[in-house]
Amino acid sequence: MVARHAVFFGLLGAGIACHSVFGQHMLSSSNAGIHVSDGQGLLWSASTGETYAPQFMDTRLRSLRDALFQYAIDHDDQVPDQLSTLFLEGYVDEPGLFYSLGDVDLPPATIDNDVPNTPDSALISYDYPFRGDIFSAPPDDIILIDNTADNHAGLGRMVLFADGHRSFEPSDPHVFSSVRSVLPSGDDATIRRAPDFVSVPFPLPLSNYDGQVVAGPGHQHIAAEGSLTQDILDVLAVEGFSTINTVSSSGLSQTVFPEMRILGPEQSDATLVTYVGFSGVLSRPMGETSDFVTVNVTMRWSNERRAEGAFAALLNHSIGPIATPPPDVVVLEHRRIQPGEDEFVPGADTVFMRGIAQLSIDVPTGESGRFSLASFAGVSFRPTPQTRPAGLGRAVLESRWPVTDGDDQIRLFAPRGFEVHVVPTHGSDDLLLAVERGDVNLDNEIDGVDHDAFADAYSGPVPSVNYNEPTLAALQTFDFDGDGDLDCADRAVHVSAWTGDGAIPVLAACASDDDADGVPVGDDDCPGTIVGTVVDQRGCPNGDFNADGDVDLDDWSAFVGCRRGTLLQVFPEPPFTIPQCLNAFDRNADGAVDLVDFGPFQAVFGG
Repeated sequence: MVARHAVFFGLLGAGIACHSVFGQHMLSSSNAGIHVSDGQGLLWSASTGETYAPQFMDTRLRSLRDALFQYAIDHDDQVPDQLSTLFLEGYVDEPGLFYSLGDVDLPPATIDNDVPNTPDSALISYDYPFRGDIFSAPPDDIILIDNTADNHAGLGRMVLFADGHRSFEPSDPHVFSSVRSVLPSGDDATIRRAPDFVSVPFPLPLSNYDGQVVAGPGHQHIAAEGSLTQDILDVLAVEGFSTINTVSSSGLSQTVFPEMRILGPEQSDATLVTYVGFSGVLSRPMGETSDFVTVNVTMRWSNERRAEGAFAALLNHSIGPIATPPPDVVVLEHRRIQPGEDEFVPGADTVFMRGIAQLSIDVPTGESGRFSLASFAGVSFRPTPQTRPAGLGRAVLESRWPVTDGDDQIRLFAPRGFEVHVVPTHGSDDLLLAVERGDVNLDNEIDGVDHDAFADAYSGPVPSVNYNEPTLAALQTFDFDGDGDLDCADRAVHVSAWTGDGAIPVLAACASDDDADGVPVGDDDCPGTIVGTVVDQRGCPNGDFNADGDVDLDDWSAFVGCRRGTLLQVFPEPPFTIPQCLNAFDRNADGAVDLVDFGPFQAVFGG
């Protein structure tokens, strides 16, 4: 990633941080870095990182096993009493072989003792329970084992046995631990110059940049911030970097399964759905036009024959939602941060946004492919020779993906009868779970238990007067149309898959439509609509913002408040919210209340 950005974009990236769990291969890494390029081959960089990778650790354990066997050959078949002896006596010359890539501490520079919590040897990542004759030992005797499952994101430990074979022993139960990556400040960097790219130490001012990720399977907190200081500008000038430099801070959390396939009753495409709850905070210096802030989430599946992906850009550099929203992103809250709030930054334009993103892809059954879920947040500046030090730029993303109650499996919503299979190499083979949407207790039935859960969570339409926001877990299970609410439309889809015994229970809110406008009474804010009136999802006449049954001057005032250019680039004026504005006035469903919508509004205006 670093090299690609350096060639094409010329980045100074502060805080590239990621969390990855490679399913059965189960690769998980967390890293942070900073680098500069002018696009002409000039590059300087610094980084820090952690990696959770049983398949890579297999190679290291094999090397340690070879060293132990060689030591035993030289010492009457006996292994050393202390693991550090392998390094001290030259059987291992690389201290990193004693280190698990997922260890939370820094790698050792040398190995000089075996005492816990001391420099270097405290970073031997393995317990060493074996002593004696390795060649006569039972084959299943343990030689080395990870001293904590946290070395592999809480999912288990790598083990080396006396006969030389290695295996990954899953934790039972296995629970993902959080992966944390923070870019330290004040690190020395290296600078590499074309054409030979010889690296030399270089003091790099990092104190004004920060990138961090705290992530598990269903929850990611990503923060990236930075400001252009005179120190950075001086470095760019002294080192001769050109005007296309970009200074950036970013964070990435990613969960990846390299080989996953869907199996089911039909050899056709299966639609996979994930439902993400998100909140984001973006801040940029007042008056700046050359900076960029963004947060987004993605779901992807691909192999050599086909690629499917769903992408939701949630916020962007305009300090607002994206100009053209994806079809399944709903903004529940969107406002500017005011003085006195925790996130307020003097001299910066800061916004908060909260909502849901429902992503879906069509995966061919029976074909293996790479599957991933990812969240990203980033902020950047573009300095020129005329640039002055700028204020803080900040991007923070909280995202929550569907998981089981024990937080040990990632839920994917799939059609009835379909299952997720992954190719096991090292690690557990049940980290992904395909479930039918609406099956709250995961018993493979849509029955009274599930209907009761829906009834308890019923909210009504999101912009309605009586809307009562449900929990994210309920939305993930029952919000079939991805509009951010649980209403009678969702109930109709839910009961269409009914497998329970007896009659489908009655939900009074959805049982009648007194004014015959197509909106059940529980969802209807205007229950006495005149027959033939075209209504919105609240059952009110199109354009009736205040739900009083007619379109008058009060609604005209609301139209003016909502029509702020392209709605999803510029805020509507308080107290109007984006869902209310779009539902009442966006007649062409383009994500904006604009002059195109004025004609339909004028046609129903009654004064």
